[in-house]
Amino acid sequence: MAYTPTTLLSLPVITTGSESGAWGDITNNGLTQYLDISIAGALSITATTTLANTAGTSTVTNIASTTAQYRTLIIPASGPSANIVITAPSSNRTFHVINRNATYTVQIRAGANSGVTLQPNQSATVGYDSVAGDYVLVGPIGPTVPVSSGGTGLSTTTAYGLIAAGTTSTGNFQQVSGTGSSGQVLTSNGAGALPSWQSASGISTGKAIAMAMIFGF
Repeated sequence: MAYTPTTLLSLPVITTGSESGAWGDITNNGLTQYLDISIAGALSITATTTLANTAGTSTVTNIASTTAQYRTLIIPASGPSANIVITAPSSNRTFHVINRNATYTVQIRAGANSGVTLQPNQSATVGYDSVAGDYVLVGPIGPTVPVSSGGTGLSTTTAYGLIAAGTTSTGNFQQVSGTGSSGQVLTSNGAGALPSWQSASGISTGKAIAMAMIFGF
C-alpha cells in the first residue's frame, strides 16, 4: 500500500506514481466521503460510545457508527435508555451536538475527563481544547441556557413577571406565578416553595416599601 492516512482526520496521502488504476477508488472512499460527513454529516447516537477516526481504502469507506469524523452528533428523541457519554478523539475538532431526547443528558469528553454535558432537549457546539485536554463549550447552548452556563434554564417567561431560583433537584430558575395585582406584595409561604403574590393587608407602610425595594417593584 503506497498511501498513508493523515494524522488528524485519516485522509489518504498517496505516494506520487503509485496506486495505478486505484486512485479513483482511494480518493472516493478515503477523501470524498470523509469530507462529506465532516462538513455536512450527522451521526445518530443512542448509547454511550467511543468515537475513533476511521480510514477508507480502495474497496471500502470503513465509515461506521463509531466514526469520529462526523460534523454533527444527534441523540434522537427515542432510543436512548440512559444518560449518554461520548468519548471523542483528543485532537483539535468541533462537533455540533444535538440532544433531542427529553429525558437523558449527553456528555461529550476526551478520555475520562468531564467535558461538556448537555441537558435534555439542548444543543451546542463543542470543541477540543488542547490546553485543557478536553472538550469545551465553543458555541451557545439552546434552546435554553442552563444555570451552569450562566442562564436560567427557562425557555419562556411571563411579561413583567419575576423569576426565582428553583429547587436544587432541577438547578433551574422558576417563574413566579403571574405579576400580581395592584397593592399586592410578594410573600414567602415559609415552606420552601416559590413566593407568591398576596394582599398587603396587615403590613406596615415601612415594611411594604422595604419589600418593594428588595424585589424591584
